[in-house]
Amino acid sequence: MPKSTRKPRRRKSAAVRPAKPYSEFPLSPHPSGMWQKKINGRIYYFGRWGKILDGEMQRLPDDGWQTALALYKAQIDDIQAGKTPRARIVNGQVVKEDGRLTVGDLGNRFYTAKVRAMEAGELSPRMLAEYTATTDRLASVFGKSRLIDDPRPRPNSQCPGDSGRAEDSRCNCVGWRRCSCCRRVAAG
Repeated sequence: MPKSTRKPRRRKSAAVRPAKPYSEFPLSPHPSGMWQKKINGRIYYFGRWGKILDGEMQRLPDDGWQTALALYKAQIDDIQAGKTPRARIVNGQVVKEDGRLTVGDLGNRFYTAKVRAMEAGELSPRMLAEYTATTDRLASVFGKSRLIDDPRPRPNSQCPGDSGRAEDSRCNCVGWRRCSCCRRVAAG
């Protein structure tokens, strides 16, 4: 059997990759220019140590290990629990999002879906206007930053039965045709 004349492929040099900043550093450099860590059999990437410029890997001035380590510490608990990590890097800073939906976010998603339906001819402009008025009303009663998990009205709502005191936490809309905070029709 003849020997092959093909030359083996050359491996990329590891000389460009940075060394770990200290011996207990939990991340290792990946050839793509990212800091990596294998957790539960899957590789996760946490920040950049280099960028490809003109076809060559160029190291960043500080190797980005501080930001990568901060992101790793912010995400490790979620990753080990099997959840989607909520932290990310924004302008070099680690920002942790709680991922909870607000009334404003829900209204914006609903409005976007209805605009697309109107553009597709499935919805009339008048119906879109009514949906817009309803979502605006919900945002004004509950507040745009109110979490969906907590759908109570704002304390300063104009409900005549809500005095704002702890003992009057239930709405008693007696004598009013429609309550402005709970939107139910009163019995009187």
